Amino acid sequence: MERYDVIVIGGGPAGAGASCELADAGAKVLVIEKAKYPRPKLCAGCISKRSIDLFPAFNIKNTIKGGILGFRGEAFVEKKKDECAVIVDREEFDYSLISKAQEKGANLLEETTVKDIELTPTVRKVITDKGVFEADYVIGADGYHSITRKSIACKDTSRKFFIAMEVKVPKEDLKDFPEDEVLIDIGVVKRGYGWYFPQGEFVNVGIATAEKEDLLNIFKAYTKNHKLFPIDLSKYRIKSWFIPFTSKAQDLRLGRDRVFLTGDAGAIVDPLLGEGIRYAYLSGSLSARAIKLAKKNANTLYERFVKNTILEDLVYAGKIASIVYNIQELSFKLSQDKALYMFFELLKGEKTYKDLYRWGWKELIKNIPNILMKKI
Repeated sequence: MERYDVIVIGGGPAGAGASCELADAGAKVLVIEKAKYPRPKLCAGCISKRSIDLFPAFNIKNTIKGGILGFRGEAFVEKKKDECAVIVDREEFDYSLISKAQEKGANLLEETTVKDIELTPTVRKVITDKGVFEADYVIGADGYHSITRKSIACKDTSRKFFIAMEVKVPKEDLKDFPEDEVLIDIGVVKRGYGWYFPQGEFVNVGIATAEKEDLLNIFKAYTKNHKLFPIDLSKYRIKSWFIPFTSKAQDLRLGRDRVFLTGDAGAIVDPLLGEGIRYAYLSGSLSARAIKLAKKNANTLYERFVKNTILEDLVYAGKIASIVYNIQELSFKLSQDKALYMFFELLKGEKTYKDLYRWGWKELIKNIPNILMKKI
């Protein structure tokens, strides 16, 4: 039975970030991945400009310089400035990240399914369909359906999540869609949005909601009746997945007893837009740093790292979501002028979600007289 310093379960951005940092520090690391690279991954693939420097060099499909905010696919406001995000193909992107971890010395075991994790006073045993592996620490980077989380009976809290659906539409079927802008429609679902994101030779078209809704039929109607870019979903294969999110400290699931939960496994995801790539890589790296710095109290240190560097972002994104998704038409009307530019500044790292939340409240209060006058 082979022994490692750290076993990482899952080789997406969280697992790759953790294994790269640990291997670079000289740790003996094993990454267990259920698929074989390069493997497909459901995701629109948007990475904000503020996040680009977190990652090793990677291939960019599109550079985003602006956006279109829509309401129900019927009314739109378009703003453009300068580079605020990039689009990647997750199949390529994830493969490049795990390859970098291997270059640093991480071991990769592909096409392997983790069945359970046993905790003993001295070791963590990871039981797979290819044998049992031992380690001092385990990092769970295995997504929404995390076996790691289930194995250690970590609290599920309220299990907040989006249900998402997407199709990849060949660019020739949406010839007029801009290559350097993204489109987001609010008002389509109760808590969530529809989107059109350019992605190389395709346009990623999707929808996500955190409420119980007839999402498939909503998705079909939304895309069929879209005023700018109508499509017939029957021509494409619809795929769906779950996106957990955190909007307050109690939602986090960070692990225990030298087992760490990162990325989607820990629900470390933006509750406004469902952005996960940034927070997955960050949380993976933070778990690695905690292991390196605190042999006995690594879980406590990891929790402190997450709360000091990530949690405020998620909490304020959640506060914005609770306002925007409850007054979607009004939010759209108030976004006609400066709101999109403020969001671009967030993506570039010039503003935080806390800044946007405070600015949004000021704008809402300032516009109350106008709103009341229109209702009279």
